[in-house]
Amino acid sequence: LFSARIIPYRGSWVEFTTDINDTMYVHIDRKKKLPVTTLLRAIGFASDAKLLKAFCTGEAVSLAKRPAKSDTESIDRILVAPVVNPETGEIVAEAGTQLTEALLTVMRQSKIFDIEVLSRKEDVHGNIIINTIAKDPTKSEEDALKYIYNLLRPGDPPNMETARALLDRLFFNEKRYDLAGVGRYKMNTRLGLKVPITTTVLTPTDFVAVIAYLLDIKAEQGHVDDVDHLGNR
Repeated sequence: LFSARIIPYRGSWVEFTTDINDTMYVHIDRKKKLPVTTLLRAIGFASDAKLLKAFCTGEAVSLAKRPAKSDTESIDRILVAPVVNPETGEIVAEAGTQLTEALLTVMRQSKIFDIEVLSRKEDVHGNIIINTIAKDPTKSEEDALKYIYNLLRPGDPPNMETARALLDRLFFNEKRYDLAGVGRYKMNTRLGLKVPITTTVLTPTDFVAVIAYLLDIKAEQGHVDDVDHLGNR
């Protein structure tokens, strides 16, 4: 189990954790817990396809026009991009769907032979993101913003403007949130970012980099920090 914590000079603490079910959550101020994909949807990664593309590598696969043994290799693999019927525009399968024989048959009938699936090398990354998407009660940016607002301000009915303003005040407003110059330097150094040192609020790039690094650690890449070391305070 791994976690990453961002402690600002001023503002809300945010912590990312993985659990025994290979699902990743984000904790705001050590109190409010939600699937990490909900937060990502609220900051611009609205669809399942965008979430998977942000952290996973796709691999193009061509299906045979008639049932063939080669297609059995594609069964149980996971779609990174939605599959759309070229004639009707209907979505045959959403990103994150696991391929089955029945689904392959439907694709052939719709004359769909080129698809994009999760790279085999990305299985660990994909599983965590896919597992988290399965736990995510939201499916769009609007859903995510309202979910976060209800979590932080229960009983107060939100609209899009108030929900977006609340998230902005949490992490993206200089009056409410401040990493300080040292904090920004440490974030850039630890995660290999090139965010300007004068940007002392968090950015979507920061969130993506933290989550990606946690996924790498889960895949036995990268290194963990000693939480008690004063250099990390």
